[in-house]
Amino acid sequence: VTQAIHNWNVTCVDDASNTNTSATRQFTVDLGPPIVTLSSPENNSFTNKENITFYYTPIDLSLVSCKLIINGVANQTNTSPSNGILNRFMLENRSEEKLQWSVNCTDSVNSVGPSGTYNLYIDFSPPNITPSNPPDTFNSQKSINQLNFTVRDNFDQYLSCNITIN
Repeated sequence: VTQAIHNWNVTCVDDASNTNTSATRQFTVDLGPPIVTLSSPENNSFTNKENITFYYTPIDLSLVSCKLIINGVANQTNTSPSNGILNRFMLENRSEEKLQWSVNCTDSVNSVGPSGTYNLYIDFSPPNITPSNPPDTFNSQKSINQLNFTVRDNFDQYLSCNITIN
């Protein structure tokens, strides 16, 4: 029998041609754990929001529950996940941090299907910019001057910077 939800019943006929059919019952053949795909937020993404919605899609014939895992610890459980469509978990009032998230789903035969793990950076702090050259109130007799600065951010390694001269 293939992996699927199957219906079955029994029909019997006696020698007098009397027929009876039992009630139809159902059984599921589940040959593997749920498949879980993370959708959003994307891996290695950044947000400056305190409230975050995590989207995932579980696929299995007999889903029972899905758990949101934050930094290796179960955070929330969805006891009625929908199969094959986007589901969500919501976190509120998060602080600034690098967060690792994943989702584990369990089916009716207790097979656990883990997703991969995604990183999310919750970042409320702006970059720190330190102009270094030329010094403040510098007077130049040249039309070409070198402008230097240092920028640091608590999470982001690749920043977009723009120098404005008026």
